Amino acid sequence: HRDLHSFPTRRSSDLNLGPSDAAVWLSRVAALIPADAADERLSLAQDWYRLYDKSPNAEWGNNAIALLDPIVAAPQPPPEALLALAIQEERMQNESKAVALYRQVLSLPDQYKVIAENNLAMILINDDQSVAEADSLATAAARMHPDLAPAFDTLGQIKGKEKAYDQAISN
Repeated sequence: HRDLHSFPTRRSSDLNLGPSDAAVWLSRVAALIPADAADERLSLAQDWYRLYDKSPNAEWGNNAIALLDPIVAAPQPPPEALLALAIQEERMQNESKAVALYRQVLSLPDQYKVIAENNLAMILINDDQSVAEADSLATAAARMHPDLAPAFDTLGQIKGKEKAYDQAISN
């Protein structure tokens, strides 16, 4: 039995494994990470997310969520975990959960908030839930980070939805 500190400190993406082999490797690593090691569990969840992103398999996406859920349930969860869970829930098409999590992230520091504003705006515009709120969120993200291309893409889509085509083109 090896403890966490004696295990290689590589990411699954560094090993050049196929998706199934990477999943086996991640499962082995998971067994070595203590339940209270939030940073390590967050890192592992991000590896599951990357694996899911490369080769969508619901089990792998759900593994990321299962690692993040207990971290986010803590009284003051790390902002990275809240945002990571929101993104993964959205990727897994659990949009109501993603929306609730993105709304929690909106109260966090700007470095997390800007991503939540943009991603939440995309959900709202794609589901016709609230074009005005989507516009407000995307505008805030674009103002906060004028170099963030996805925020301007989101604004362009919103303006197109509003049939404000001149504004859509300028974004």
